[in-house]
Amino acid sequence: MNDKTVPERKTLLNTVLVALDGSLKSYVACYLQKIQKANVSAVSISLTSERSKGLNNSIKCRVDEAKLKEISKFCEKLSIPLTIIRSTDEFDELTDCYWVPEKIQLESFEICQQCHSLRMKMIYEVAKKFNCQKIVTGHMAKVFSSTKDGHLSYFIHAANDLKFDQSEKLISLPQEILSLLSLPLGDLKYEEVLKMAENFNIEELVDTENICLTMSESTSEALKELIPSSLVKSGQVHQVGSTSRLTKFESQLEFELGKPFRFQAGTNSKNTSHYFVEKFDYPENVLVAKEGQLKFAEFSMFNCYFVANLSKKFPLRGYIYINDSFVAAHLYFKTLDTAFVKLDQSEIELRSGQKLKIFAKKSQNSRILLSAQVDMSATLREMAEKKDEEEERPQSITF
Repeated sequence: MNDKTVPERKTLLNTVLVALDGSLKSYVACYLQKIQKANVSAVSISLTSERSKGLNNSIKCRVDEAKLKEISKFCEKLSIPLTIIRSTDEFDELTDCYWVPEKIQLESFEICQQCHSLRMKMIYEVAKKFNCQKIVTGHMAKVFSSTKDGHLSYFIHAANDLKFDQSEKLISLPQEILSLLSLPLGDLKYEEVLKMAENFNIEELVDTENICLTMSESTSEALKELIPSSLVKSGQVHQVGSTSRLTKFESQLEFELGKPFRFQAGTNSKNTSHYFVEKFDYPENVLVAKEGQLKFAEFSMFNCYFVANLSKKFPLRGYIYINDSFVAAHLYFKTLDTAFVKLDQSEIELRSGQKLKIFAKKSQNSRILLSAQVDMSATLREMAEKKDEEEERPQSITF
């Protein structure tokens, strides 16, 4: 971990530490602290891979050098001291242990959650080192506290604007971080945030989430350098529910779970209506599906992140927020990070790897219980076995 531009200790004592990640929301949150005449200091975390330095630094997480220059300029404008933390070892460990193996095996590990937790831990260490009063971020979410049996606990709730809610990013943070966390944008609608940005004359700063490790052309090229050629697989692409082959693939790096898959449908046309669903008899075969083809009332979830002290002994009643509405469901926990879901209503369209949030109540401001990703492998396997049984079943003969 490398520190740069760390202010003197006396300038951070009793201050508000604002985490700036280059998003418009973080800038607005920072401005709100300034107009409230708080003693503001800022921190930015830049996670990059040491191994990708010779590969145009294409393996990185959110805040790159260009974004750091933008953040530094913003802080200079407001006369805010800035602490920059550059980290390579921790990020290399995440990519080596999770992201690269995921790409090789066509799995879907949610590394963004891991990166986010790592950044928040580093921010907390800066706040604790300099005795900051609170940590302010631009997350669209809320944090509440309650006392039970003399013990004070903190919980994350959804924002007023459910469409832009980010409560799932904070759900797994430890209590010591939540105790310092302040989320000034949780009570606002996103349109109000944009209006504030306009009033603060920062609307020209585009609000992008900068999702890390997306499969861009440069990232794909870097992966080819990092992954031995013996581990690059080729095979056939099939559509769910069909026995015919759509096309072939030369490398599994072409696929991202739940993302559109492009293939040549004809001599002069491309079909982009399919998306990657699941590996099947990997590496020989992978499955893709059409938009709207897969709807389920029961499914599994993996990579579950739970709220602290959530009981997993009994089925959990909750509400999934999807397609701008709530769907009631019961959750049955199978292992520490997997669960089975039964919806209380008809089927809904889902994608493999899709992130879902489950809330305690059917309303905004509700407490978030867990976030997870959709796992279709078991369901698709059952569908395939059922189809095989139907095809093998003798047909009746009518005389």
